[in-house]
Amino acid sequence: MNEQILEGLNKEQLEAVTHGEGPLLIIAGAGTGKTRVITNEMYQAINKVSRRTALSDLRGLVESGQVKTKGIGKGTKYSV
Repeated sequence: MNEQILEGLNKEQLEAVTHGEGPLLIIAGAGTGKTRVITNEMYQAINKVSRRTALSDLRGLVESGQVKTKGIGKGTKYSV
């Protein structure tokens, strides 16, 4: 999850944004950050779909032989 997106959220907003799968009902007064919570939810959903699509596309390229993987290591940016 992009930490910059979560910066500045209060406890209740953070709880709403990170609630996980399924519907969420937000009842709050004016100026409490409802729009911010909704836009954060949308960002996370789009980001999640984009990562899945990219991974699926890359997997297809590797499996079809269009991308050669010989000599390519794997790991996180911290462990390489």
